[in-house]
Parts: sequence; structure tokens; C-alpha cells
Amino acid sequence: MLVADACTVDFSPEKLNVALKLKSPLQAYVTMTGVPRYNEFESLLYLDNLDVDLKATNLIYRITAPLLNKFLESGFKDKLPIAVDKMVSLQLEEKLPLSMQLNGMHLKADIKQMQVTELLFQNGGVTAIVKLDDFLIEGIMY
Repeated sequence: MLVADACTVDFSPEKLNVALKLKSPLQAYVTMTGVPRYNEFESLLYLDNLDVDLKATNLIYRITAPLLNKFLESGFKDKLPIAVDKMVSLQLEEKLPLSMQLNGMHLKADIKQMQVTELLFQNGGVTAIVKLDDFLIEGIMY
């Protein structure tokens, strides 16, 4: 398993750039670039033209860097495409029900079903348009 201690992600409509600083099992910098493409009918995120580049700090790893690059690239490609709805649902399950304070009102939201209908890749970030089904929002005024 690769362990990173730093990660930066930069989105634009034309390209996704991910930079990782690996700390184990090897110390290295990994950059990944690809063109993000979301298929809303399948709820799958593709990264077309994926390119992975490894820059190792250790001499032994620098010598074997081309082989490691191929290994990393195939490992990342095996994880694609990403099932966005499934990933978001797993994240939501950990955080539900959502609670928040808003202008003296306590709101609680419980969402049973959601679907990401659109992902917009913009300079500096991603905007998701989400359709919610079977949800309940409760509010208590203070």
C-alpha cells in the first residue's frame, strides 16, 4: 500500500492534475494528469489520457523509476472509471443525518437516495449537481 503525506489536486475543464508526496514504501513525488469526463447516465468518472510520472528520491528507486511508473499507471488505471454515486453515497452514510445551525434554526437532513446528475470541472474546483430522492428535512426554531 502506498502512503502519501501530502496531496494537491488542481481541476480545470481540460485537465486534472494530482501531485502526491509518497512517504512509504518509497519516498517519491508522483504526478498524475488526465482529462476528466463524467458520464451522467452511468454515474462514472473517466480520466482520459492518464499519465503518471514518478520522481524518486532514493537512488535505487530512481534507477527502477520507469518500471515503477508502469506499475503505478496500471494500478491507477485499474481503479478507473470511478463510480461517483457509490463513492458519494459511502461518504454520506458516514455523515448522515446532517445537522446544522442556520439563523437561529436547527436543521437536520436525512437523505436516503441521491444521484450526481452533472460534474462541472472548473478552474480550481469541481461543482456537482445532485438530485435528492426520499429525503427528510426537519427544522426547530430557537
